[in-house]
This record gives sequence, C-alpha cells and structure tokens, in this order.
Amino acid sequence: MIFAVLGTLAVVTSLQEIYEKVFDQSHRGLRDIHRIVIWVLAMCAVAGLVGEIGGPVRGPGGLVLAELITFAILTPFVWWT
Repeated sequence: MIFAVLGTLAVVTSLQEIYEKVFDQSHRGLRDIHRIVIWVLAMCAVAGLVGEIGGPVRGPGGLVLAELITFAILTPFVWWT
C-alpha cells in the first residue's frame, strides 16, 4: 500500500512538472499540494466508478459495452487532467 501511494504521488508530481514546463508556469512546490490531493482523490473516484459500473456488464458479450463505459468515464478525467 505504501508503494502504491508513493508511486501515485510520484506520477502526479511528474505530470505536474511536465505541465508546468509545457505551459511555462513557475514551480510552486508545496503550495500546490492541494491540487495533488484533489487529483489523487478524483483518480480514486474514477477508478471506483469504472469498477462499479463496468464490472456488472463484463462477461460473455458485455466486453464491448464495458470498454465503452470505461472510455466514457476516463475521457473526461483525462481532459480535466
């Protein structure tokens, strides 16, 4: 669990640094910790939603529907990111 949390924080921090460089923003360090926490919470909510909604339709013949549901949920999250 510790590795999962630390790995997630490392990925989020890396994404933030990339966006700062791409959009020519100054690095704010710990002043942006609230953004990291919000993103991690949103990611957990999206993962839970995909599991709850997509899980019941998985099975014979439901794979395509499950993938469409996953795509429909993940796309807004990725755009928001």
